[in-house]
Amino acid sequence: WIPGGIRGFGMRYPDGRRRTALEKDADRDALLKQLYQQLPSGIGIYDVTGTTIRMVYLNDGYYQMIGAQRDQRRRYEGTHAADAFHPDDRAGLLAEAEASIRENRIFEYKYRVLIREGCYHWLCIRASHTHLNETTERFFAAYYDIDQLVREQEKRRESELFLQETLKYSGTTHFIYFIGRHRYEAVAL
Repeated sequence: WIPGGIRGFGMRYPDGRRRTALEKDADRDALLKQLYQQLPSGIGIYDVTGTTIRMVYLNDGYYQMIGAQRDQRRRYEGTHAADAFHPDDRAGLLAEAEASIRENRIFEYKYRVLIREGCYHWLCIRASHTHLNETTERFFAAYYDIDQLVREQEKRRESELFLQETLKYSGTTHFIYFIGRHRYEAVAL
């Protein structure tokens, strides 16, 4: 018997007895529960009915990712899940969910989630979905922390805009080398 080995994994006990299918299923279920809770990024299950989003499950990795405790986020459970989204992102998130259902494709959206009063954190969600019943679609989601990336991009855009404005009014002549023409040309900004 080799724990975690390829040959014989989960087939026999150390004393040589074979394991039953029920025991294998119980072990698999226990491992899956451990996996859900121990993943270092967020995973969750949501049901979407019309414009209502109901949170079914979020793992501990989600709460660690946003720097919160599960107990602090109880008010966003169930049908209050959308209350945690930035007001400007709610309509887009629902529209993208509807589009992914209609086009039968993966749902992907970047949005801000409320961390504490007035403080939002950028996340990216990707989810597959399945038809649950006549009115409800179930989403199986993975979350990615993109807060630092988005904030850096915003800083770069601001710096680039500032640089463009500075160059525009600087009174200097700028030259660009065009490879295809093999020459420099003066460019007015």
